[in-house]
Amino acid sequence: MENSFRTSGYVAFVDKRTFSSSSLCRFSLGLTRVKKGTNEKTTAFQPIEAWVKNEDRDKLNTIEMGKELIVEGFFKPDVWKDVEGIDHQRLVMVANKFYLREDKEIEIR
Repeated sequence: MENSFRTSGYVAFVDKRTFSSSSLCRFSLGLTRVKKGTNEKTTAFQPIEAWVKNEDRDKLNTIEMGKELIVEGFFKPDVWKDVEGIDHQRLVMVANKFYLREDKEIEIR
């Protein structure tokens, strides 16, 4: 079994940050499901992260609000203790490929 995902949706939120050697783009992708046999739609917003080296940060320009993206990546477990010593955990969806539905894919490593 492989730790991977591939999904598509519309970008609903974008936050880009640059650090000393890499850049991060946190964004939400609106994922919609149509209930079988009806036109009833349910949309959920899934947070996703994309990391690139700073020399490749132009690749993140593809991620803009309202754009329809296809995203591929992997699930990364994130575990931490808060200031009160309580353990927390979450799964982070990390993109390593993303592209506009009509465009060629952009791979980041």
